[in-house]
Amino acid sequence: MSADETIDHHDSAEAALREDLAQAFQVVTGYGRAILIFGTATGAGLADQISKAIVEQGVPYGVKATTLIPGALWLSHVYNRGIAWGLFSSHPGLVAWIAVATGLFVIVAGLFGRFGWPSYLCALGLIVGGAAGNLFDRVYRAQGVLDFVDLGWWPQFNVADIAVVVGAVVVAFTVLRASAIEIKIVQSYRRRSVDLGVTDAAERGEG
Repeated sequence: MSADETIDHHDSAEAALREDLAQAFQVVTGYGRAILIFGTATGAGLADQISKAIVEQGVPYGVKATTLIPGALWLSHVYNRGIAWGLFSSHPGLVAWIAVATGLFVIVAGLFGRFGWPSYLCALGLIVGGAAGNLFDRVYRAQGVLDFVDLGWWPQFNVADIAVVVGAVVVAFTVLRASAIEIKIVQSYRRRSVDLGVTDAAERGEG
């Protein structure tokens, strides 16, 4: 095999590698990504606001106002103007801008990023929906974000918080899984390149 043929072969191998990586990661493309992200976000946001409306109407104000599982789970009716554990509660405007920036970043990553797995896109939608649900509270509820799930040993939280945490966990798992798949694909092509080099050397020796 001549030097030009070897270069052409390696170029085609690199193109095939890029194509295989794209096929592995970009399962959903175009409008499909937007549908999964915004559809999941809408569902998470609605579930959050509906649950909060039920608590506002049916649960008395205060900590552990209603017992669901004795000694393990209660419904509270409390408000938080900050983020997790009340951080930045004295700067609600900053918290709101952080939520907006996070949501926009996640949307851009989902629409234009390299990963297009449905689970990944839905997880991003959970993060966006959760952030939007709590942002709605900060804008339209004078008291702040309504928290009501109470485990007793952990700060109170809500459906939006659950959506954000679950989404973040799924995203982290997806990225780790994608990294493992990418390593396997690249290693496979490297082994092929090594085999090609050995074959070329053998052909030149025979010549």
